[in-house]
Amino acid sequence: MFREKFSGYVMIAFLIFAVVSAVFDVWQTRGDAVAAGPEKIITGQWASAYEQEFNKAVSIHEPSINIWDALNYTLYRDGREGVLVGANDWLFTTEEFDYFPDAKAEFRRKVAYIEDVRSVLAEHGSALVIALLPAKARVYGDRLGDYHYPSYKKDEYGRFLRELESRGFVVVDLLTAMRRHKDESDLFLRTDTHWTPDGARLAAVRIASVVERRFGDLDPGRTTAFRTVRKETILHDGDLLRYIALGPLADEIGPRPDRLAVMETREVRKGGTAEGDLEGALFGDAEIPVALVGTSYSANPLWNFAGFLKEELQADVLNAAEEGQGPFVTMQKYLADEAFQSTPPKLVIWEIPERTIPVSYEQGI
Repeated sequence: MFREKFSGYVMIAFLIFAVVSAVFDVWQTRGDAVAAGPEKIITGQWASAYEQEFNKAVSIHEPSINIWDALNYTLYRDGREGVLVGANDWLFTTEEFDYFPDAKAEFRRKVAYIEDVRSVLAEHGSALVIALLPAKARVYGDRLGDYHYPSYKKDEYGRFLRELESRGFVVVDLLTAMRRHKDESDLFLRTDTHWTPDGARLAAVRIASVVERRFGDLDPGRTTAFRTVRKETILHDGDLLRYIALGPLADEIGPRPDRLAVMETREVRKGGTAEGDLEGALFGDAEIPVALVGTSYSANPLWNFAGFLKEELQADVLNAAEEGQGPFVTMQKYLADEAFQSTPPKLVIWEIPERTIPVSYEQGI
């Protein structure tokens, strides 16, 4: 009760302060309204120009926003639209909670598109493995704090997985593996939508076991091997921190950055210690064993997912993933690329985050 009353008093005081300051600044810029003339006022040209001048004139504009965000975060554990603040400053994207009225239709459209992709790959002699990546909030539902993973999302992952398996696709169930190991180490970053290197490594191990069971050795007779080493540990400001805009107060009251282990996968000669360039053998070979297609989970080198795949598969991996495109647009671009047309790989690993399944993309081949 005391907290609610205190919050109300603080907000009322803040609003009064903001209104008084705004009235003062409006008075300061009143001359602009007179100078505008009736014609510009009628056509609306003055309104846009005045808004720009007013925003410049409001001396407390940016500090006020920061103070408001700080109060909102401190009192209610809320950020700006786009983020949910869970327990112990675990941040989650609201994209994983979005409701899509046409989800079932989009579900069918995605399955049909994946069927088309498999056909094109088969024509070029390439096999397909789908790595289905669960939502962070699904894996770490116990860290959502006051929030709950929505019931309309409850079976979305399993339903898509079962549908693909029923059609004969090779699908790697990453949800089961992540739930089994989620408390051994953090598999997703606390302040980011993405996985940690530990999460990426776990996914690579699981994928490699499925590949070995279904396809055997991808690159027999190699004279080199891949080994992953830890380079350093850095502080990482996750992409969800942009929705916790606290200005100069961020270091004092905001979520602390993640500690991120930076990993690097190197190529070494079997039976020796000489290390070669990581990509040298890949582009020097006439044949590419594996291609990786996906999103920022695969494309961003901070997670080292492609490197872990190289180590676990002991095969070269061409990383064709892209950030900000979604897995379906990226696959469309990859299949149309001359590199695929001229040198198709033996295997394509397609990383698909579950939160992209109900989202409509422009796709087709």
